[in-house]
Amino acid sequence: MKTIKNISVFVLTSLIAIVGFVPFASAQTPSGLINVDTRNIAKNVAKNINADAGRIPSIVQAPIDVAANICHVGANVLADQAKKVGASCTAEATSAEFDQIVQRQMKGTERK
Repeated sequence: MKTIKNISVFVLTSLIAIVGFVPFASAQTPSGLINVDTRNIAKNVAKNINADAGRIPSIVQAPIDVAANICHVGANVLADQAKKVGASCTAEATSAEFDQIVQRQMKGTERK
């Protein structure tokens, strides 16, 4: 009987540890991607991809090199940030490559 109680305590403790970790893990960006704040450039991106500016996501995940280019931040700075949770920058310009990323991410979030 004592063994069953010990197993139950172990299982319960494990579940609590896993559930407690899930929100933290979901806050991380995928490796090598930066959360780019697009609010300053949404109108320009919308014009470039022929979309309504209100449909442009306020945050778009982009590779470090693209984010560095449009945020006017050194790629090395963003690479250091990417090692931590929540690496981000604010876009100051757009590029054809970034416009394509936005367009792909918009298509991925549309409801069918």
